[in-house]
Amino acid sequence: MAKSTPAPAAAARERAQDGDPLERLRQQTQERLRPFREGPVIPPAAYDLEKGPRKVFDEAARALLEQEFNRLEPADKHQAAAKVRYHGPTYRINKKTPAEGATSFGPLTLRSLLYLAAEDGEPGLHPLHVRLGVQGGGATAVLAERGARVAVEHSQREVRQWLPCEHGLGWSNDRLRRVLREFRRTAVAFREEAQKERLLHWLGEAERSRGRHRPVLALGRDGVMVPLRGQGYQEASAATASVYDRGGRRLGTG
Repeated sequence: MAKSTPAPAAAARERAQDGDPLERLRQQTQERLRPFREGPVIPPAAYDLEKGPRKVFDEAARALLEQEFNRLEPADKHQAAAKVRYHGPTYRINKKTPAEGATSFGPLTLRSLLYLAAEDGEPGLHPLHVRLGVQGGGATAVLAERGARVAVEHSQREVRQWLPCEHGLGWSNDRLRRVLREFRRTAVAFREEAQKERLLHWLGEAERSRGRHRPVLALGRDGVMVPLRGQGYQEASAATASVYDRGGRRLGTG
């Protein structure tokens, strides 16, 4: 007996139900477009069309990230390394465990292999989290960076109000502080190296430039007035290094 072939629309629905984020995005986008196409073209309709798909797109991106992240490790732990070393200590494989993660598109669940520390009392390790750059508090690097930028100019309460509006995340004060603390720790670890590379790049560019002056490396101190809660403003000082080329043009200040 010949097998029946499902119609394209039915096959698409089956793929969406099976968890295909891209197929689900296509179907939900069509549903969002239908009211606009079938109704009168008026400002409220255009407003809803522009605003509505964002939630659909964010959910599709979140589901896609979750799918891609969770496929990176084998389902059978016997196919993974029995032991790993990380920053010196050794860890032995245990089992896959779920952990709540957070992305710029919303929360997701990471199911990854947990490795136990060889030394009693030490915390375990999820190598997949390390490979993905997941920060303390379960935040991806993109989300942690965005949170850190907002935290520069806003209070802790304001950042927590911003998170659900922009990223669908409800965090406690403790989790927010852990994410910001871990981001600062990892960012500072590479800051000095990046500053050196940038300064050397400017110096090389100045040396290759044309003009009647010699290249100049100028060191100084700069300051900016920063607000302190309940204390008005105070000056914060910082050392600066500026490079000028042979034409007297400043190439940069760091």
